[in-house]
Amino acid sequence: MTVEVIIGLLSNIVLLMSLAVVYSFFANDTKLSNLSKNLLIGVSVSLVGFIIMTNAVSVESGVIFDGRTILMLLTSVFFGVIPSVIGGISLSLYRIYVGGSGTLPGVLWVILPIVIGLTYNVIRQKRNKLDLTEISPMEQYLLILTTQILMVGLLFLFPSKVSLDAINAVAFPLILVYPFGGLVVSMFMIMLKRNQNNVIALNQREKEYNELFNGGSTYSFIVDIENYKIINVNEVAIKRYGYSFKEFTEMSIFDLSTYPKEKLKDMLSNFTNSDGFYLSIQHKLKNGEVIDVEVRSTPIEIDGVTYSFSTVTDVTAKIAEQRRFKNVNEKLKATLHGVTEGIIVTDVYGNIELVNKVGTEHLAEYNTKLIGEKVSDILNLYTEETPVDINEIYYQVISSNKTYNSFNSFVLKKKSGDTIRINLSISPITYENRNNGCILIFRDVTKEYIESNKIEYVSQHDFLTGLYNRYFLETELKRLDTKRQLPISLVLGDVNGLKLINDAFGHIEGDNLLIEVANIIKKSTRSEDIISRWGGDEFMILLPQTSKKNAQNVIKRINDLCSKSMFDPITPSISLGIATKIVETTDINKILIEAEIEMYSNKQNDGKVMRAELLSKLEHKINNVHPELSQHSKNVIQLSKEFGEFLNLNEDELETIQKFARYHDIGWIGIDKEILVSQTQISEQEFEKIKLHPEIGFRIMKSIPELSSIAEYISSHHEHWDGTGYPSGLSKESIPYLSRILSITDAIDMMINNEMYSSKKTIDEAIVELKRCSGTQFDPDLVNKYIEMQNKKE
Repeated sequence: MTVEVIIGLLSNIVLLMSLAVVYSFFANDTKLSNLSKNLLIGVSVSLVGFIIMTNAVSVESGVIFDGRTILMLLTSVFFGVIPSVIGGISLSLYRIYVGGSGTLPGVLWVILPIVIGLTYNVIRQKRNKLDLTEISPMEQYLLILTTQILMVGLLFLFPSKVSLDAINAVAFPLILVYPFGGLVVSMFMIMLKRNQNNVIALNQREKEYNELFNGGSTYSFIVDIENYKIINVNEVAIKRYGYSFKEFTEMSIFDLSTYPKEKLKDMLSNFTNSDGFYLSIQHKLKNGEVIDVEVRSTPIEIDGVTYSFSTVTDVTAKIAEQRRFKNVNEKLKATLHGVTEGIIVTDVYGNIELVNKVGTEHLAEYNTKLIGEKVSDILNLYTEETPVDINEIYYQVISSNKTYNSFNSFVLKKKSGDTIRINLSISPITYENRNNGCILIFRDVTKEYIESNKIEYVSQHDFLTGLYNRYFLETELKRLDTKRQLPISLVLGDVNGLKLINDAFGHIEGDNLLIEVANIIKKSTRSEDIISRWGGDEFMILLPQTSKKNAQNVIKRINDLCSKSMFDPITPSISLGIATKIVETTDINKILIEAEIEMYSNKQNDGKVMRAELLSKLEHKINNVHPELSQHSKNVIQLSKEFGEFLNLNEDELETIQKFARYHDIGWIGIDKEILVSQTQISEQEFEKIKLHPEIGFRIMKSIPELSSIAEYISSHHEHWDGTGYPSGLSKESIPYLSRILSITDAIDMMINNEMYSSKKTIDEAIVELKRCSGTQFDPDLVNKYIEMQNKKE
């Protein structure tokens, strides 16, 4: 080996450092695309290779040695495929251009290192060593040494091309010196890579810092804790506060706060000995606006100096919302405690979390501590006497997420034994798409329940008798008109003599008669039978699942109880008709008509008996009050018959005037007993009551078909010829003829026989009085006729 060979090879190693220069140039970030960058690297490697190959060592003609192997190996390892391919093609073409006997080995010395380097990269990637800085110096040296040995060994494959003398001349420096030279270049490039990584990391941290500092919605400040001067501020704060960066750096934190400087200093005095602090204060903006902020500060060290890194969050809207929420919350609490409903809030498991005042008043007696109790242990509910499973209702609401409203009211039983009626609703509380419990609202409806029952009772019942009314029975008749209820019997009844009782004794006695009959019917029927007051004096009995035979037994019981009744003034009597539906297709209204027809048929006979009995009782009652009236009636009958015969009345008229005379004072039944038996002078007010008896008698007779023909006579028997009588003020011929006759016979008997007068008169004295009142009280012609009759007797 000559000195020229050694110097030439060493100069090639020095030229290899140019590759490091190329690497350092392209290691930094550029604006070039990745493809453009790789193309430029490939061109640069080609240029370095040309320089190295132009300074090659020529050992013999056509055979040259240089550092192209290490150049291409390091290019493939550090730059990758594209630069290696460009450099490999360029240098191969150049070697072919130089020519000589070593051209083929020379081209292989370019291509094979590329293959080795790229293969090494693949192996390195499989070992997850993607970072070149992780390659150890020994690994680098062995890679280069191995490549050089392979390249020298390659020369032995071409003995005709490269002589052994040439190989011997360069083998030693190629195997021993070049690997060290390549290692130096490689380590230098790795050092550049590490520096590049450090720069990238530093730039990245700086970028992240800037993004962190200037990004987000919070305002960031760096403050010198020695003098509280603002050192740095982010863009968000500059935009919000309105100050420029320069203005900020000339300010302290005291210039931003609305707090007095000394107070804020006291709050910050221990900051340097702490890990940070939190403040909720107010800041002033440049435009004078004041905002609520939260300040969170922590110490940071920059170049050995401790600063405060503060993040400031604008919470103006949050504070306003909190204030509003607080106001709303207070109003909500006031509302909850002010409403008349009881309110219970529970968690999803039914544990009580909140109870308002009304709820506590109703439930606290169970337990002084309601919060935390199971709602099912507190709400002791019943439907009448059956307990309500509140757990089942509660978890039905939880599982279905639907509100429950009680259709009917529940009975809430308190520990004291008291009960109230409540309406209950349970609603799920849902937020964030999940159930978080329930709100139970109950309202005391005891008064409404009682009133509702009263209204329902009134709407379904007859006020006087307490029986169901016609509307209710018609509704039930439709409901029960089914095959299952057959046979259905209907009993229709009409109270006999109600109008007579009303006319004779007044409507109070008439009402008492209806009540008595209603009680008799109730005693005669079953609890499941439906009894109603069908009309004024009519009753209907609905007997489901009752045959006609059994219904007739009901009628027998009613008649039997009527006959045994102690009711006064008459024995209660009701005419009854019955009809039974036994076929499903039969119209129930047809059955009703059949019962009505039978009832009216029975009433024809029942009414006569009842009316006769009533008249007898009326007469008996009047006679019991004042026995003279009975004798007076008999006397007037005799006098009227005698006078009628004298007047040549026909037989019908004579019969009529005798009936008239018998019952002409029947209206006295409606006059107070005290007035009839009074021994003192009758007052004007009492006389007005007495004057009502003709009208009462008229109504009684009108109610009796057999005697209705004398009603008008009874009404008029106290009318005066001159129109000064009562009750209608009739005069002269407008007064019925028989009434004018009886007014004379009635007056005569009253004067000569009735002890109701203070003193009796003789017949002559009575005739004198009769004459005196002729033309005023009495018909003058009839007076003359009566006097004529008396004169003939004498």
